[in-house]
Amino acid sequence: MRSLQGQAARRWYATCVARAKVASLQTQNDGQQVVESVKRRVIIVEDDHDYASLLSRMLQARGHETRTALDALDATLMAADFRPELAIIDLGLPGMDGIELATWLCAHPKLKQTVFIAITGNPTVTLARPKGDARFHAYLTKPIDIDALLELSEQLRPTLAGSPPSAAAAASR
Repeated sequence: MRSLQGQAARRWYATCVARAKVASLQTQNDGQQVVESVKRRVIIVEDDHDYASLLSRMLQARGHETRTALDALDATLMAADFRPELAIIDLGLPGMDGIELATWLCAHPKLKQTVFIAITGNPTVTLARPKGDARFHAYLTKPIDIDALLELSEQLRPTLAGSPPSAAAAASR
């Protein structure tokens, strides 16, 4: 079963990369239109190595700098130095889960301008999230549409300016 999921993920990745290359070529060949896109530092915290690599490569193909952590401990060690502008965190991490990790990261003074997005393979989790949960700015169900995720991240960014994480999260609901 695991190998079938891996094969499906690789096919999906190949399709997404092909689309990104085509879009990139069209933009480069079009002298009339210059598309500005903001390049961000992104940390991906995902215990499925294949899916983490997939997300990382897709974001790198769009010009973003990425770091990948396979568990919460790795994420806590690299986050303060890397200072991600976007954190994509799987809720179902082994040991410390994604909500506990986000609680710790949100409290870190160097990460006050980070957009936190939770991802999960369980769609019922996104429906049953606690109303008072202000750790994440958004919840998404896998598989993730990278372009939609990046657009959502940029829409949430202005809510961070001068606002504590709880106020920013409340504004995005």
